[in-house]
Amino acid sequence: MKIGSSVSIVFKYFVTGIMISAVLSATACTPALPVKGFSNITLEGVVAAISVNPQAFGQGIENVKEGYVALIKENGNYTVIRTSGMAAQELLWTKKGLYFSDRDSDYFIGKKSDGGWMSKRKADGKVPYQNFLVEDREGGAVAAFDLGFTDKVSNQLKIIPMFSSQKPYTITSRILSAAAFCGPKLVGITAEENNSDKVHPDIEARDYVTLKDLSKDSGNISVYDSGGRSFNVISYGNAVCRTSQLFSILSERVSETTEKTVPF
Repeated sequence: MKIGSSVSIVFKYFVTGIMISAVLSATACTPALPVKGFSNITLEGVVAAISVNPQAFGQGIENVKEGYVALIKENGNYTVIRTSGMAAQELLWTKKGLYFSDRDSDYFIGKKSDGGWMSKRKADGKVPYQNFLVEDREGGAVAAFDLGFTDKVSNQLKIIPMFSSQKPYTITSRILSAAAFCGPKLVGITAEENNSDKVHPDIEARDYVTLKDLSKDSGNISVYDSGGRSFNVISYGNAVCRTSQLFSILSERVSETTEKTVPF
């Protein structure tokens, strides 16, 4: 396929996604949506999927009980799955099919070549704030949800292996900027704000990056700390592991107090 045609196809699906988002956001004054029951959904002919959910944190999203996942076909037609809503909802495509979650359930839609099978199960103990959804070594999915923090408890993330015999577990961690599996280990990148941190006092009001082992029995240890170097995480939510190395895109921050003298 030529590059030009690839760009035009991507742009077409992007525009289609925007139009669907606009339609779903204005359902009160539009025709009935092409909503299908989950048991009637298939990925046959589907080339893209988008999530449409309230995304504003701290604005009553706990009371939102509805969201949508739209499946877009190559001809521009689409079908809609109504969900119970999920802020920052992630959609994960693997060779097996499509994974996603709402506040009540986990979903998997298999490819047509795999018999078109699909599953849904009740997943207790989740909240409407998703942090990440990544592929594991077997082509399955592992999701994380932000449980938040209190005056007495640091921020907690709940890790849920989807459709797995492995049990969910909770770790103490800030929201992760990116995550991936490196072999059997689930690792993640956090950008720790340094305003009151005494570990790196030379980085005032900046972020330093840590790489953490998030596996169940790891103790959530830091395996890398950027120390005196400050970064912005550019590829939020995107990371890949190759040959036991995690790859993500970071931008090193230059000191804002640095001055250069330029002669006239």
